[in-house]
Amino acid sequence: MADNRAIVYVENGVPVYRASSLGLPLRCLTAARMGETPLEAPEYLRRAAEAGNRYEVIVKDRLTTDGYIVGEEQGSVEVKVPLNDNGEFAIIRGHLDATSIISPGDPLDRMLEVKSMSENVWAKWTAHRMDGFPSYAAQLTVYMTAVGKPALYAVINRSTDELELIPYDETPIEFELLADKVRSVEALNAQGVLPPCTGAQYSCAYDYLCDRRDIDPADVPPDDDTALAVALDRYDEVREMSKTFDAMKATARDDVILALAGRKKAVVGVTSVSYVKSTRKSLSTKRLRDKLGHELDDFYDVKEFEQLRVSKAKEAKADGNDD
Repeated sequence: MADNRAIVYVENGVPVYRASSLGLPLRCLTAARMGETPLEAPEYLRRAAEAGNRYEVIVKDRLTTDGYIVGEEQGSVEVKVPLNDNGEFAIIRGHLDATSIISPGDPLDRMLEVKSMSENVWAKWTAHRMDGFPSYAAQLTVYMTAVGKPALYAVINRSTDELELIPYDETPIEFELLADKVRSVEALNAQGVLPPCTGAQYSCAYDYLCDRRDIDPADVPPDDDTALAVALDRYDEVREMSKTFDAMKATARDDVILALAGRKKAVVGVTSVSYVKSTRKSLSTKRLRDKLGHELDDFYDVKEFEQLRVSKAKEAKADGNDD
């Protein structure tokens, strides 16, 4: 059964932090610790999670076929974080994809973590690795610390099935940095203070509490582009998320067509799927122009308006940085 609790929750009086959440901003974690109600995960994230579960099995099968020995799977792990000298502590909890894997050419016993990615996320991964994925780095650091083992990180591109295997002999970041983050959240929760938002990599379950909405443009100096840079980073992230959603939607549609197996119509449960014939009418301005000439201009309504355009600066393009 899926665990639908928040990214931070209290169990038997002990705060529990999900290992996969520790890369998120302090404000997000503190909101969860305070018991604020999280927003429902958007559909594209739920589909990505489901795809991740499917590809975990696929990757393990491929590794086993290639001679890897995969040990115990889906092991739950915990790391205690001391909070003070009074014996109080918090727990960071997660679930391993496999607690043990031994490679044909590497007798070292490692833990296994599998990540499946869309084409867009894969491109970001190959460019930045863990530096671009703080949540992944935090999660793997917790797992390696919990089991006291090096790791094999298996990353698969869902669009191409390309598989990359990366051994980690040391944690991507220092575990004590994550422990300090947990202690900071606990201190903020005790004081009832939400820290400033520093931006989230992905959709935030507590976005409705984000203090970006409290910013008055009049308070931002016109020659200070710090706030604008943060906003543009967020804009780019959301734009990439939109591309990912469109790609997932196209893939899902292709899956439906494939599953139809040549049929023109099918009913599954309460859902009906079929091919339908449709027509679309469009007005040919070229033929109208051929007939009316310049008189066609009299039929146009012209309205002036402003719209926001976000694009790479000409200087950046000239330097070859327009990718």
